[in-house]
Amino acid sequence: MKILFFSRLYENLSISMIIEKLGIQKTNFALMSSQLEKEGCLIVKKSNLDRRCRVIELTEKGNRELDNYLKDIDRFIDATSPETDYAIEILGKFLNKII
Repeated sequence: MKILFFSRLYENLSISMIIEKLGIQKTNFALMSSQLEKEGCLIVKKSNLDRRCRVIELTEKGNRELDNYLKDIDRFIDATSPETDYAIEILGKFLNKII
């Protein structure tokens, strides 16, 4: 989901910059993105702005998957319990790591 999220958040951002923002290794990114591409969630293509760079474009399925994931998080956050508060704290730390 991180790759889908960043691809939507930073449209036309090069793959190398997404890797840098995610803080992961190129090989890990390649494995994750190739799996998402096989599943039909994204397309890797050359940038319209700089033909030397590759960018990720979310497919309709990728957008749907990400929307469903974010809706699930919203529903989870709307619930109130100590477990939810803890999950929100962990999610906040996770998202701060990403950004």
